[in-house]
Amino acid sequence: MALYGSAPVMYAIHSNDKRQQVSGFVWLNPSDTFMKLERADAGESPSNLRTWWTSESGIIDVVCLVGPTPSDVSRQFHHLFGLAPLPPLWSLGKHQCRWNYWDEEDVTQISKQYDTHDIPLDVVWLDIEHTDGKKYFTWNPSSFPSPSKMMDVISKAKRKLVTIVDPHIKKDHSYSLYRELCNPNLSIQKVVWPRNKDIRDIGDVEESVTFEGWCWPGACIYPDFTNPQMRETWANQVRFENYNGCTPDVFTGNDMNEPSVFNGPEVTCPGDLIHPFQNIEHRNVHNLYGMYMQRGTYEGHLARDPSSRPFVLTRSFFIGSHRFGAIWTGDNDASWDHLRMSLPMLMALALSGNSFVGADVGGFFRHPERELIVRWYQLASLTYPFFRQHAHEHSPRREPWLWDEEALGLIRQAIQVRYKLLPYLYTIFADFHRGGSPVLRPLWWEFLQDQVCHHDAIPVEESVMVGDALLVRSVHKPLAQQRSVKVYLPTGAHSGWYEFTSGRFFAAGWHSVELNINSIPAFWRSGLIVPFKETLRRSSEWTFQDPFTLVVFVDPSKGMAKGDLYIDDYKTNQYKTGDFIDVQLEFSAGILSQARVLGSLRTNVSTRVESIKIVGLREQPSSAVLSEDDVDTAQLEVSSKRVPTETAQQVHAASVYEAVIHNPGIILGSHRGWKIRLGTYSKSPGRKRTRLATMCGATLSRHMLVGCPVWRANRQSFRNGMHVSTHTQDMWQSKAAPLVTSMLAAVAARLGQARPMLAWR
Repeated sequence: MALYGSAPVMYAIHSNDKRQQVSGFVWLNPSDTFMKLERADAGESPSNLRTWWTSESGIIDVVCLVGPTPSDVSRQFHHLFGLAPLPPLWSLGKHQCRWNYWDEEDVTQISKQYDTHDIPLDVVWLDIEHTDGKKYFTWNPSSFPSPSKMMDVISKAKRKLVTIVDPHIKKDHSYSLYRELCNPNLSIQKVVWPRNKDIRDIGDVEESVTFEGWCWPGACIYPDFTNPQMRETWANQVRFENYNGCTPDVFTGNDMNEPSVFNGPEVTCPGDLIHPFQNIEHRNVHNLYGMYMQRGTYEGHLARDPSSRPFVLTRSFFIGSHRFGAIWTGDNDASWDHLRMSLPMLMALALSGNSFVGADVGGFFRHPERELIVRWYQLASLTYPFFRQHAHEHSPRREPWLWDEEALGLIRQAIQVRYKLLPYLYTIFADFHRGGSPVLRPLWWEFLQDQVCHHDAIPVEESVMVGDALLVRSVHKPLAQQRSVKVYLPTGAHSGWYEFTSGRFFAAGWHSVELNINSIPAFWRSGLIVPFKETLRRSSEWTFQDPFTLVVFVDPSKGMAKGDLYIDDYKTNQYKTGDFIDVQLEFSAGILSQARVLGSLRTNVSTRVESIKIVGLREQPSSAVLSEDDVDTAQLEVSSKRVPTETAQQVHAASVYEAVIHNPGIILGSHRGWKIRLGTYSKSPGRKRTRLATMCGATLSRHMLVGCPVWRANRQSFRNGMHVSTHTQDMWQSKAAPLVTSMLAAVAARLGQARPMLAWR
């Protein structure tokens, strides 16, 4: 699952002839644990698997999650182990890190170079060399003499700084934190085993000394983070009055917290060390150590500024770590194989409750080749919830502008796409925060009844769902070895998928997709509405006042779509008081509407929509009308075009159209019920009939005629005419044609049009 953490959670798919069901299994033991997966024996069903679990110490404590759907299992897991906090929006943006940026000028130049090259950035990171001799929560007086001035530059750009802090505390009596941890109740102890005495229980040991191990600073001692008093001591280190130069825009990453002990067995703490808080051996809590450290750091950030959302990254983790921040997979390699492995690792972490996850873009060790770094950015920008580039101190610098112009352009494009997607990512993180649905999902999690998603390696390990709308297929070989890839688009209630960049429609099933260096295969699920922000800024905070773009991916077979958009102030805890809106949008019968609004937004951020793109229309629209509270208020500007389809016959349409409505004047969350109606006219095949100019066979709308004197005078006669689209030409010529013709003229006059809004055929 990952190099430095443990989350012993298993999902099982149970198949029968009629349907698939899912259950979950959690092994709650934080000691050294081994799990064996045993395939079916000869003659047994190939789906008959067995697992074997064993741990070094502790008790057998297991939880069975009965499902029966994947979403049920995820919800049951979070009901037991807690929900994750909502991360600040900036933490979902681009992070730039290496071991190490060497001084204040280096840090500020990183920020300025991103601006120079028109690449968004939210966070610059400092590894441990920023400290005074690797004494954490300090600054190197030579290279970082004025951290507050450096932070003025970072904060002015509306960016953040994250400093990396390790758990090993340098043995130095001039270091205040070391002096505090000399208290034997706060640090891990080593037993002094008496000679000539029979010891049958650890409680019989009468003497211990503070354990000293070797790590980056040299001789170190290790906090006992199982002790709440130690976590409080640790939390106090990030307070502004204690962390000199720290500002509200400085956050923390926790590294080496397995914990790493260079001279220990297996490069970690010996199992027989003692945590004095409960007088328990380290072997019993080893996999909890990193989570407890992250918890102390998280609680420190929350205490120093209760109104602000903390951000804490950890390398080591256990079940429950999702409650305290983000996780990354640790020291990976700049190789195509590690790019490939990152996706199933992140999906596994997400299933274990840890959705805020990522891998180092480009690999930590060694230096990526040009095509590899491009492909890694293309995958990470779409799929990694935690999106950070990181590198070892002995590897060459690899900031985006250090590559050639073409590679720089492709990296810039990938990062810019990430920022356009932030409203969607933030919305699915809000869903994860409230209900536990993972941000990254294996295809079978979303499409359980499609058994191809259970068994084939491409949909299981090389493809991922980001939320319920976006499917991404990884590319993990160079073009010289692979000019096309197979992509599986799952079946379900939807009728197909839209290609990410072109909008071309694909039916569900297997497809061979030609590759180029510009992008990797990605698809939007039909029947959903996705929010974007098209305006590109230097960082996410600059976008708070920018309007939204809504993209409606219509299911062509149904003419319908739905989606959600979550909005709050993006950075404080005010959302916990109800200061947010969650807007449910629906498109049906040619009408886009705000179906439901939860919450009430008091903060000053934009809720305006600047454009609406509707993809997958069966007929080409010619007009759009905005109504509020059932009263027409504006004729909107609309443009449209025909878009290609991969397999049009499978959606029963020769053509699929895309429409763009410019400046619709919509305020999301408005208490005035707004709707936008599309209008068109077409000739129906096989017979002559009069057709109202609305999409998807909609009937003549009463709301189009509010205020029309002909309507008011003849409304009952018109109602007797029933639906325009369901009557023959003869019937309409005898009963309704004169009436509708006069109504059209009145409507056109009211709207100041030179011609009617619909035509006869």
